Amino acid sequence: MTGISHRQARLYIQAALDDLVSQREQKTLEEHLKTCKICQAYSNELSGVTINLQQTFHTRWDKQPTPTGPMIENVLSRRRRILMSNRLRSAARILAILATLFLFALVTNYTIHRLLPAPIGKQPLSTIRERSHQHHYPIYLARQL
Repeated sequence: MTGISHRQARLYIQAALDDLVSQREQKTLEEHLKTCKICQAYSNELSGVTINLQQTFHTRWDKQPTPTGPMIENVLSRRRRILMSNRLRSAARILAILATLFLFALVTNYTIHRLLPAPIGKQPLSTIRERSHQHHYPIYLARQL
């Protein structure tokens, strides 16, 4: 047995299949595999699984290298629907923003007109009478103000 344990050797074997070991670790693993039959069997088993997976993947992938016509139509149809729904959502958002701005302008305009005093010529007679009583002006004089 060499300087690494079976557990470390298994980790190195798994990493080696993914090309994730350094040269030093690879050399240590090879030395261990020369003397350890258990780790050799594990390495062969994992290599066989990896090769089998690659072959199966390529066999299935290579059967149909390009998408079929109905599949392309389905993708394009969904793309058109998504684009249309995005446009409709954008238009709805813009209309909502414009409606909100319009309502805000109306409320602001109404509030400003309610807060500003009316010009003297346009004030109701009751307001003029109240002012004349406050300042002790006769009504005819208050109308001239």
